[in-house]
Amino acid sequence: MTKARKKVKQDTKDIKNGEWNRMFVHGGLWWLRGFVSLIEYWFFAFSFPISIIILLITGDFWKALGFFFVVQVRNTAGNLRGLDLHLEGLIEWLADENF
Repeated sequence: MTKARKKVKQDTKDIKNGEWNRMFVHGGLWWLRGFVSLIEYWFFAFSFPISIIILLITGDFWKALGFFFVVQVRNTAGNLRGLDLHLEGLIEWLADENF
């Protein structure tokens, strides 16, 4: 288990405001977070057609290109973060196996 997971588990045990914790775990906030994540996924998956729709609606090529560029930068940043997390896990696994 990574240090980050241990820290999260300890932090959830140490939360002073139990009502907020119950609302977050059992309430609608996880649903809202999942919904926003799903919308974000579809925006990223269909960024090129959305940029074409922006071009057709506004008639501004630079707005469409800007939207497409920002989405591609965000995708690349997310991919690099995921790669970093995988490498961190691999390094921890190799350290546990060999030492």
